[in-house]
Amino acid sequence: MSIRMSCPTCHATQEETNFNISASAIFEVSKYGTEDFVSVEWSDDSAMQCRNCGHLGKVRGFMHREEADA
Repeated sequence: MSIRMSCPTCHATQEETNFNISASAIFEVSKYGTEDFVSVEWSDDSAMQCRNCGHLGKVRGFMHREEADA
């Protein structure tokens, strides 16, 4: 079983469009400014938006379980 993301409104998949997710990030900061990110985290309750149609919801609303083909 795998988990795939698709928009509950327009049904666009992650292969067809991009999604925005509100996440927390940790960045390494030096005297020269922001360096590479160390980690990025989000949860099922994070805000998510479909870039195709603009639907806004929570990550859990975009996640769908798929059974593996036998």
